[in-house]
Amino acid sequence: MKFFSHTAFLLFATIILATSCNREGCTDSNALNFDEKAKKDDGSCTYPENGLTIPTTYSFEDEAGNSTVSFSGQTQRQHMLIELIDYIESANTPGVSVDAQTLRNMYANEGFIWADAEGLGLNESTKNLKGKTAASGGSADPTWQAYFEDLFDQLDAISETTIDQEFSGGPGVAGVVQSTTNPDKAYLMNAQGWDLAEMVEKGLMGAVFYNQCTMWYLSDNEINVDNDAATDPENGKYYTAMEHHWDEAYGYLTDGINFPTDGTDHFWGKYALGRNDLLELADNLSLAFRTGRAAIAAKDYITRDSQIERIQQDFSLVSAATAIHYLNGTLDNLSDHALRNHQLSEAWAFIDALRFGQLDGLTVSVIDEWLNTIGTDFYAVTSADLNLVKDELAAQFGLGSVADSL
Repeated sequence: MKFFSHTAFLLFATIILATSCNREGCTDSNALNFDEKAKKDDGSCTYPENGLTIPTTYSFEDEAGNSTVSFSGQTQRQHMLIELIDYIESANTPGVSVDAQTLRNMYANEGFIWADAEGLGLNESTKNLKGKTAASGGSADPTWQAYFEDLFDQLDAISETTIDQEFSGGPGVAGVVQSTTNPDKAYLMNAQGWDLAEMVEKGLMGAVFYNQCTMWYLSDNEINVDNDAATDPENGKYYTAMEHHWDEAYGYLTDGINFPTDGTDHFWGKYALGRNDLLELADNLSLAFRTGRAAIAAKDYITRDSQIERIQQDFSLVSAATAIHYLNGTLDNLSDHALRNHQLSEAWAFIDALRFGQLDGLTVSVIDEWLNTIGTDFYAVTSADLNLVKDELAAQFGLGSVADSL
């Protein structure tokens, strides 16, 4: 009996020792994330870039103490989309209709009076969503503009047919579809089960915000501009052109300078935070934007460019990981028309959004193949097809180990 106890103790001690000896992490004491308990370096070390001083929030000043940060136009566009979606979602209540012309006016910021609860100057603004739709080449893409305006027409036509307290939508029938497992949830859908509000919201997140951030303001042409003189200090523009373009890219991620502590209540900031526990995407994007901005101030363009690559990669990961998250939700709700189609509309739009960013080996034809596999009739989707797309998407982005947990 004593021999058994001694043996057990030795076995236990060996396990503890082996676990301690095998702990992986960052073993470099010079790194930001040094782990004093790690015995084996796992390649995760992160460092202050080339001695740069990186602020803890997105706050930058010139030598006189003037703020050099400005992304008010991007904040205005974000809040225009908030009001647009609020108006569209009012039609999730049977008997409430929305008007296509009003939606067009909101989209183009023409002839519409904004509520502007935040006091952002929306009614005096020249900014709009339409002119920036798929505009990474400088001009908006009329094909994608027409796509969204067609969704507006569908919203108008379908919402006009709904009757108060009647949930008449279903397979092959456009209307408001009510959840069978959660009757408080109901969504206006076309005859194929597209939740049109989600297609507009996530679609514009991709075609405008994601596209403008990663493929326009961080492009070679837009980032390699003057970085020597303030644009217009006499009128409070203390930033250089390069600093301002970087800020404008940041403004399409979030409207909070303390992201991800704040600026996470809508759009990409919200979804980056939603993937933060597993992938640290909100933290990584925040650090990359702050590091790149500090590098611009120091005229360290090698570091700036390395942060552009990180931002483009992590932004695409937010879209891909969120698509997988909603594919999981779709699979969990296959028997509930409303919840399944609602989740699938979001998954579809986040997959589709990938075409508007840095593809890095992914092709538009592969994105189209994934969407074709799902199919445009959401009432006819199968778990086999959904799982196939989920697995291929996870493999493409290296998310296989976390796909089921997203």
